[in-house]
Amino acid sequence: MDATAPGFMIAYCIGRLGCHVSGDGDWGRINNVEKPFAWIPDGFWAYQYPHNLIREGSIMLRCDWGNYCYQLDQAVFPTSLWEAIICFLLFLLLWSWRKK
Repeated sequence: MDATAPGFMIAYCIGRLGCHVSGDGDWGRINNVEKPFAWIPDGFWAYQYPHNLIREGSIMLRCDWGNYCYQLDQAVFPTSLWEAIICFLLFLLLWSWRKK
């Protein structure tokens, strides 16, 4: 298990990034909370998942992506992005411990 744990973390990280990029519906709840710090990019705090795969939300104007011209009406917490970041940090931690 010690040998495979870093691989599992990086694999989960890549999978969650795929969920975030595709907008497959694995997002968080509606985000009505203001950013706690101004330095946080908007997309890291609240995201509307334009061109999402499940065609959730409203149709975007001037979009030529065929069936993928939908965007959420309200911004949500980008939990898949947060999980990817956390898993990458856990991967780095496990990788640094691999020789101990």
